[in-house]
Amino acid sequence: MPLIQRFITPLFVALVFSACGKDMSSDGFDLASSNCKPGVAQILVQDGFLQNLCGCDQNNGVMVVPPATLNCTVPRGTTVFFHFTGNRLRHQIIPTGTQTFVPSPQINPDSDTKLRAYAITLQDLGTYPFEDGINRSMSGQLIAR
Repeated sequence: MPLIQRFITPLFVALVFSACGKDMSSDGFDLASSNCKPGVAQILVQDGFLQNLCGCDQNNGVMVVPPATLNCTVPRGTTVFFHFTGNRLRHQIIPTGTQTFVPSPQINPDSDTKLRAYAITLQDLGTYPFEDGINRSMSGQLIAR
C-alpha cells in the first residue's frame, strides 16, 4: 500500500469519528453551535450513510450504512434536524409509513443556494419511517415516545 494511502485512510476515519461536537464549518455545519439540547436531535445525511449525531436515545455517533436502518428514539415534541454535509449526490428525506411528515426539499449539491439542514417536529407519538428519496437504500425511523 502506498505511503499516502496508509496515512490518508486512518486520517479520514479519525476525522469522521471525531466529528461529533467538532467544528465542521468547511461543510457548512458546526455541531458545537447547533443547539443539541433536550428537545433536539441531529442526524447527518452523507453520501452513502446516515449518522446519529446527538439527541436520540440511541448512542451518539452511530453511523448506519445501507442496508442497515438508522433508529432515533426521542420524546414527543422533539425537533429532528437532518444535516446535509459534504454531499456530492442529491438527497431528499421522505416519509414512507402511515406516520408522516412533510418531505424535505431535494438537496442539490450543485445548486448555488445549498440547503444544509431540514427540520421536522414530531408532535404525535409513533414511528415515522423515512428514506432518502434519491438513494432509497438509505433509510431510518424516528420513534416519538
